[in-house]
Amino acid sequence: MMKGRIWIVEGVRSLKFRRVILQTSMLEELKRFYTTVLQFPLCEDDADAFTVEVGATQLTFHKQKESDSAPFYHFAFGISERGFEPCYQRLHATGCTLRNKDGEEVDTSYMWKGKQVYFEDPEGNIGEVLAFAADADALWLSVQEMGLPVENVKEAAKQLAAIPTEYAPSLTFPITRIESLGKSRRHVVR
Repeated sequence: MMKGRIWIVEGVRSLKFRRVILQTSMLEELKRFYTTVLQFPLCEDDADAFTVEVGATQLTFHKQKESDSAPFYHFAFGISERGFEPCYQRLHATGCTLRNKDGEEVDTSYMWKGKQVYFEDPEGNIGEVLAFAADADALWLSVQEMGLPVENVKEAAKQLAAIPTEYAPSLTFPITRIESLGKSRRHVVR
């Protein structure tokens, strides 16, 4: 049973998730959304999973078992500044963009200092597109943030903290933070 909490893993700009594997009950709908609306290149595709390329990250959605509860995630994708506006227009055209407290769809990230837009995918996951001044020619940079629901936040924090990484802890930018979604899974409290 979900307790309505979420663990947010945030990366500083140099942190890149190499591979993210998630579950879905809407495999075909998500494949269509992520390959047409966000235009992520499709890398792998079979009856039980598909993988798209988000810059330096491979994002895989696996078909969930029928006995599992519906998954719910928050993720943020880094995009080059030049790619932000066309991406926003495609999201806006589908009607899936979310508004901030001032009623605006496009906002400026207080942490990243670039444009951002939030959206809801067909399964109800909350996505975010963050614009960066990119040095490379790449359109998509990587997955920048990842959130997942857990039953026990403190226990999940201990388990994740024990996983070795190639990155040193940062005092300037904390690599992790915990947020509560309250009773509604539709509103991320920031």
